[in-house]
Amino acid sequence: MSKPSLFQVYLSKFRKFYFEYRTVPTFEASKSIIGVQSKSAVYRFFQQMLDEWYLTKKDGSYYPGERLVSIPLFDSVQAGVPIDIADPTSTPINIEEYLVDNPTQTVLLRVKGESMINAWLHEWDVVAVDTGIDHREWDMVIAMVDNEYTVKRLQKWTKSRELHPDNPNFWVIKPEGELAIFGVVVGSMRRY
Repeated sequence: MSKPSLFQVYLSKFRKFYFEYRTVPTFEASKSIIGVQSKSAVYRFFQQMLDEWYLTKKDGSYYPGERLVSIPLFDSVQAGVPIDIADPTSTPINIEEYLVDNPTQTVLLRVKGESMINAWLHEWDVVAVDTGIDHREWDMVIAMVDNEYTVKRLQKWTKSRELHPDNPNFWVIKPEGELAIFGVVVGSMRRY
């Protein structure tokens, strides 16, 4: 990869501040954040961020732009023989947009337990759950059984529905009463 430009160095410091405090700093604060003495240098930096959609401006105030909250996406990484990785600056990805199609009806839930490990859901993973879409057979759903929530695969039969784990060490849940579906799992995240 090539050496980062001065703009990229400043941007990296600016983004670090933004993700830590979730606010766009003032011009004065930005001087110390990016390490410059001149307010005009900050102005030029802000102008370039506006031009490149890292910031937006409305009624004299600055707001985070699409590219500020996006994370660079590299082309791919080989799981076999090593390959060169392309420069990530051309294809940023916004994790929220990637996982969430319906933000007003999507929640994040932390997974507890091991009943879905064969579906690659492990304890402490975070799942994105869309509560506004219709569930289908074999969807991974969040269901309420006996006033408790669980994540399982939904199997529909003629007169009943079952919840199947993705781990052979767990039993299929065959609710005798009402089975309420809270939402459909549409994505997951894991930290290592």
